[in-house]
Amino acid sequence: MGKSGALPALLSAARVLVPRAVWVEAVEEGKREMYEDAHVLERVLEEGGAEVVGHEAREEAEELLRVSSASFGAGERAALAAFFAHGADAILTDDRAFLALLVGASPPVPALVPTAAIVALAEGGKTSVAEAKEALGKIEHSVRAEAYEAAMQELEKLEETEERKR
Repeated sequence: MGKSGALPALLSAARVLVPRAVWVEAVEEGKREMYEDAHVLERVLEEGGAEVVGHEAREEAEELLRVSSASFGAGERAALAAFFAHGADAILTDDRAFLALLVGASPPVPALVPTAAIVALAEGGKTSVAEAKEALGKIEHSVRAEAYEAAMQELEKLEETEERKR
């Protein structure tokens, strides 16, 4: 989401919790590795009011992780624990293995991928369709082609609906 440029819109539309492990990985380690986007991400998250949250191991999270054959890093583990600890509505992830775990859980853990989040922002009026298309364009190279195409199709439909209303 950070690279899409749509993160400020998401922060204005929803309460965003950032697990400490994700912050460390994306911001602190990113800055140490001299990734310019880590500085931008830090600024956007802080200015947008994202809450950096700790977490304690949660049985629900640990059970899901135990039954998975995939190995997840500290960020995914912390996101799942924070989801349960804070009663979050969904987890935003771009990790396909993690998404498969969430969707395959019983009951499924609500999850959003960045492309779907961008479409939702346009549908909710938090961004224009043009801004959403621009955001998708910025991440096209880092998302699955099918996800990109599906999101663009949804935005085209939304654009057509808006034009009919005018």
